[in-house]
Formats: sequence, structure tokens, C-alpha cells
Amino acid sequence: QGGDTDMEELEMFDGEDLEPSGVFLLYCPEGGDEDQGGDTDTRPLCAMWVGDEVDEDDVPAPHEAAEALAGRAGLATPPRVLCVEHNDEPDWFWEIIDSM
Repeated sequence: QGGDTDMEELEMFDGEDLEPSGVFLLYCPEGGDEDQGGDTDTRPLCAMWVGDEVDEDDVPAPHEAAEALAGRAGLATPPRVLCVEHNDEPDWFWEIIDSM
């Protein structure tokens, strides 16, 4: 629960259009269990930055990315996908990357 992480800005990704510019995805290992109250303080399993230079066709669908990550991490079910848009990478995004 580092004070620098701005987890309040996280929103559940609803599967609608994924804007390819300035989007990062957080994959939370606790999954999307409703009885957990949608806790967004869970330590992210992985994050992916999709910058302006990435072609829209190269951006994986969130469920595909989650399934791939789940397989790589040995998880039985894909983790919950959290998505938030920023014009620039937030500082805590790189803190998450560095901690992986």
C-alpha cells in the first residue's frame, strides 16, 4: 500500500473499445471475485504499456493478454484486467515494472 500508487484511478475494463494510445493494463493475481469487493490494492501481476507508437492491430485483446499472462504465471484462471488511460506513463507504472 505505497502512498505513491494512485490506485483510485483504476477502473474495471469493460471490454469496450481499447484506445491504443496511452493505455496500461494491470493484471491482478487475486482475480475478479465479487466477494473480495473488487479490491484494487492487490499487487499487480503484470502491467503492459501501450504507447503512441504501437499499431492498433498489435494491441492484444485484454482477455487474450490476461489468458497469456495466466498461462505464463501458472494461474488456473485469467486474472482480472484493470485498465486506465493516461497521456503519460505515471511514475508508479515504472515502479510496478521494476518490481516484477
